[in-house]
Amino acid sequence: MISYVVHCKRLVERKQHMACQLEAFGLNAVWVEDFDPPEIPESIWLERVANDRLSEGEVSIYLKQEQIYRAIADSGAPLALVLEDDAIFASDFGERFPPLLERLPDGYDMVFLGSSVYLPLPDAVSADSPEFLRIARSRTTVARFLSADCARRILERLEGAPIEISNDLMLNRLIGELGLETYWLRDPLFVQGSETGTFPSSIGVPWRESSWSGKLRAIVAKRTRRWRTRLMRACQRLPKRRGPHDGAALK
Repeated sequence: MISYVVHCKRLVERKQHMACQLEAFGLNAVWVEDFDPPEIPESIWLERVANDRLSEGEVSIYLKQEQIYRAIADSGAPLALVLEDDAIFASDFGERFPPLLERLPDGYDMVFLGSSVYLPLPDAVSADSPEFLRIARSRTTVARFLSADCARRILERLEGAPIEISNDLMLNRLIGELGLETYWLRDPLFVQGSETGTFPSSIGVPWRESSWSGKLRAIVAKRTRRWRTRLMRACQRLPKRRGPHDGAALK
């Protein structure tokens, strides 16, 4: 099994914390660090980002996840574990994780392994599996299993396509449109550190920020990026000014 960690290089504390957890449980991981916000090419903002209300952090995560789908599809491995860098392992992870790999639902595409304060677990439990709930939507992308076939199908839809909504919303859209078999682990193995207060939010979405100064910074950053992209697109539409020698060959 291959593991991937979505990570932004400036978040050093998160990487240190995650590296310690991975080592403690004997897991190796590929760190996905391309497309940090300052590194996103302007061509992507101009040619792919179709919603200028998305923050740089949201676009960054979208591109990193797309990169992971490509890596899983090309790896040949039937299963991958995808983590976000603020994932916090359950204290009993070492005892529960290995046997869990043997009990995954038949025909699954994705299994969400984390908890979310915004999406509590439903009361209903599938009669054939008290361990997994068959729910046709995502829970939290902090930790999940993906099958290689699922990664290929998602990649076919995302690669080169316009970026219109955030990664979480796009994932829910694809679960419905592709008919993906998605499950929630009833007793989660991970919590999200940015939800519990272990780490501050990093994607630049105002409502996720805990302080008013953080909310203000996120609003300013989003609006600055929005107007910068609009200005570049407007400049692209301007007619090119002809130089003094243009058309000389026609004389």
